[in-house]
Amino acid sequence: MNNLLLSFFFVFRHVNITVGDLNEYQPRFTQRIYHTSIPENFLTKNSSSSPILQIIAIDDDCYDKTILYTILNNDMPNDIFPFEIDKYTGYIRVKHQLDYETISTYRFRVKASNLDHITSSIVPIVIDILDINDNQPSIQINILNEYKPMENNDEDVIININEHIHPGQVIGTILIRDIDSAMINYRLSLKILSCFPLTVSCPIDLDSEIENNTFSSTTYIIRTSRQLNSEQGDETFIIILEASDYGNPSLSSQRRLIVHVNDENDCVPKFTQSNYQFRLSHLSPVDFLIGQVHANDDDHSPNYRLIQYKLLEDNNQDTIRIDENNGYLFIAKQSLLETTFNLTVLAIDRHNHSLYDQANVQIILFDTTKCTAMFRQTIYIFNTTEHQITPYDIGMI
Repeated sequence: MNNLLLSFFFVFRHVNITVGDLNEYQPRFTQRIYHTSIPENFLTKNSSSSPILQIIAIDDDCYDKTILYTILNNDMPNDIFPFEIDKYTGYIRVKHQLDYETISTYRFRVKASNLDHITSSIVPIVIDILDINDNQPSIQINILNEYKPMENNDEDVIININEHIHPGQVIGTILIRDIDSAMINYRLSLKILSCFPLTVSCPIDLDSEIENNTFSSTTYIIRTSRQLNSEQGDETFIIILEASDYGNPSLSSQRRLIVHVNDENDCVPKFTQSNYQFRLSHLSPVDFLIGQVHANDDDHSPNYRLIQYKLLEDNNQDTIRIDENNGYLFIAKQSLLETTFNLTVLAIDRHNHSLYDQANVQIILFDTTKCTAMFRQTIYIFNTTEHQITPYDIGMI
């Protein structure tokens, strides 16, 4: 029995079995979607190395814990796409300046993959760009055709109006627009910053504002503010308009408006005297200068100040004549007798014959051998201006 037991031998071996891990799991993101918001001036306020978001993915496989991240973007070329991702850490950074008014939301995807690129996963990314008040309001001026000049330039807006235009007359509109969102620009305003010359009041008003909060715009109506008069200094006005928004900080812009007030032929010629008297010898020859009558026209335009002088019809025109341009009176026919002529002289606006004035003229022809020397007129009136170089002539008696 003992010999039988001794015939069995026992042999022991250690066997190691290694179970290899297959790359069977895809990287798993910690979120189903990554969504964040950043202001459009992010690069202005922060360094380009500052991350705005981190994408994190986990791989449940044991042997390969390294995950690589790449951006998938098919909508925009890489050279203008404003974001980049660190392929090892998943940090997304801004590489180009952002502009809310150009693109307000970016949608793209990020792929997470292993080193061997056998498995990968994709996650959507949404980045909203927050608007800031970085655009000045624009000023667009629209003038009615009847008040537009034939030519205009891009910098200044020119308005031509007549001096007899009614107060309150609409001459155009002004549209203020701001491309920043209405959420940060809840209101736009326009005012007349200055109006030159300062010696007279501004000829226009801005009123009846119409707001459109959807498009961040406001419309103003341009009206005349008062009765105009070229003869009282209403000629050319230089008006500076300023539009402002109510963002933080508030931004503004300016535009220049030039208003020309056109003179109208509305002034009646006026003689310097209502009665004239001239005395001369009854032997005065033909074409002898008797004297001059004079009238003034206060219209601002030189073209409207032209006056024509005439003698009233059948008013001794065969004996006395008048120069229609300057009012000089001449002997047309020698009388040879002592006599007195009583004439009526008219000063007529050359462009509007309904505008005229009249004066009485008395011409006395006397015998110089019987009378002492006398002035031809009882009164002489001469007009002159200051700062003349002396000596100079102001008239003749």
